[in-house]
Amino acid sequence: MTGKTHSDPELTKTRRISFVGLTTTEIHNVADILRGLEHVEAVPGECGSSVVVTYCVAEHKLEELESVLSTQGYRFESNLLELIRRGLIHFAEEIQQDNLHTPLRSPTRDDRLHAIYATAHERHLSENAPLPPEELHNHF
Repeated sequence: MTGKTHSDPELTKTRRISFVGLTTTEIHNVADILRGLEHVEAVPGECGSSVVVTYCVAEHKLEELESVLSTQGYRFESNLLELIRRGLIHFAEEIQQDNLHTPLRSPTRDDRLHAIYATAHERHLSENAPLPPEELHNHF
């Protein structure tokens, strides 16, 4: 992609957008519209009424690209398999884009082990520190 701002291959998406009954000229028009968007590449698809689009999910989502086209009157293929495929892509890209803006932070296994070790080490340093009764119950 020309001028892309992210080089992470997991963020670069190449998707096929299928349409209902478009001519070759109309497919070329759709590709031109998509190429007019910043950081988006589009070429006519190999199978008749489709366009192959490449973009970075940090900047765009398939749903946004489809919205641009639908406002101009283009109709997408709507068989059941295509609807499920598009729905899964929309869901996955929404999650991926959200995670870019608010990364998840949870304690890892190593963080928990480090905390357990630190507690045990502190107890060892305080000579003859008795175990509290609730911890004794866990050992028996």
